[in-house]
Amino acid sequence: QDYYAAIYATPTPFQQFHKDVTKDPAAQVGQWTAGATAHEVLRTCQFSMTLAVPQMIKKAIGVDAISVTETQRLTWHGTGGGFTITSEPSLNFPGSQKFVTKGEIIVSNIQGGCQVSC
Repeated sequence: QDYYAAIYATPTPFQQFHKDVTKDPAAQVGQWTAGATAHEVLRTCQFSMTLAVPQMIKKAIGVDAISVTETQRLTWHGTGGGFTITSEPSLNFPGSQKFVTKGEIIVSNIQGGCQVSC
């Protein structure tokens, strides 16, 4: 519960991360909404990333920065209090459908705190 409250409950940590890491001070985070089950919620996040690639690749893609729409799915693990976050970013530039990724973070309660695994 504490990990969720510190990292995922509000937009602030996500916005600060993107301000510091992707240099996007305007990252947006939607509200959590009901998912497919009673234990699931979803939200959409939007941010842009400056490409840290050679100029030749930027020229081929046609942009210096790309916009990203990320869907986050949070699934609670029942009464134990742990949860899984699944992140599915969609890159927005011509040909981006070839770059499909998905990340998952599992947070489990353990005595004295929590365990985070990817």
